[in-house]
Amino acid sequence: MSDERFCLTSCEHCGKHIEFPAEAVGVKVACPHCASETTLVGELGESPAEADEITAAELKAALEGVVPRRRISVFYQVGLLLVALFMILLPVGYLAFATFAGYCVWWYVVHARAIFSSVSGGVHLLILRVVAYIGPIVAGVVAVFFMFKLLLARRPKRAKPIELNPAQHQRLGLIVVCVRFAVWLSRKILTLLMRTGHAASCFLSRQMEYHADTCAMAVAGSAGLESLLLRLREQAVLEHLGYDALQHIWQKRHQLPDSLPDFLDQLERRAPADFHEQARRTLLNETAGLFATHPTAAQRIQKARQRDEPGIFSLEKPARALFKDFAATARSVSGRHYRLDLRLAVTPPMLRPVNDFFQDEECRQSGRVAT
Repeated sequence: MSDERFCLTSCEHCGKHIEFPAEAVGVKVACPHCASETTLVGELGESPAEADEITAAELKAALEGVVPRRRISVFYQVGLLLVALFMILLPVGYLAFATFAGYCVWWYVVHARAIFSSVSGGVHLLILRVVAYIGPIVAGVVAVFFMFKLLLARRPKRAKPIELNPAQHQRLGLIVVCVRFAVWLSRKILTLLMRTGHAASCFLSRQMEYHADTCAMAVAGSAGLESLLLRLREQAVLEHLGYDALQHIWQKRHQLPDSLPDFLDQLERRAPADFHEQARRTLLNETAGLFATHPTAAQRIQKARQRDEPGIFSLEKPARALFKDFAATARSVSGRHYRLDLRLAVTPPMLRPVNDFFQDEECRQSGRVAT
């Protein structure tokens, strides 16, 4: 085994660890992570993988204290009550309305016979009375049928509709209008019931998210939750930019970076100086409507700041240190993601080191990807 000694240092620009032979101390080199020039200074030490790895003992020591049980808020309880009530009341209310509509049809059949109490006025007036009597009955029967059809019938195959032209069927015009109005009314009532139940469900979902945040703050603290929400927004923007770049690279070169996490990391390092501030501004300016299933990040951050919890977890190390060999895992998962999720015919020779896509100086300075 070679007895060559190695030193460990950090890049002056990106802060990532660099391992190098001891005799190279003082030499200026290009950082293998960000390609910026840095001076190799450091002392003999363990390898970067060993230095960054988080052990079980460290995790246990970082969790100091007990997470208290969180009581659900009054709004959470109100949301549970509303959803439980609507789960019962909406179906019952809908069936009651359908039954009432059926009763109205029956009432009209019985009491509207008074229309025929007199047969004076000639044939045309008699026909008008027949249409006035039959039209609402047909419309009511159709409306009641459609109400129960939604609950009992299977989805039928679509057939080409047959239109009734009032100009050709003048005596049917009133009946057609009554049927259309009855169907429209039944659909509007069903839509109102559906939206009411959906709004109650969304309200409960938002309260559940707030409760989950309180549990998260008990562990990571209010500042930890705020930084998490901001980081998620930054990652979403980077993911959008990254996949656009990957599509362009694949079309031009039929090659892809062997590690998608490292590729996104390099994109972030080349992002504009105000990238993080823009992400924060867009996150804090979001709004949520009545049917939003989650509160906005701004609302969640406001609640976190009001609680101002310190949390019980304190460990300042990157999440990749939870893996025994994050680099190998990232390469393996990236290849599977390309083939299985993106459906690309990627072979091992097509996977190239991430730095191959950020080689020229113009790309390094502007943040663009070399294609």
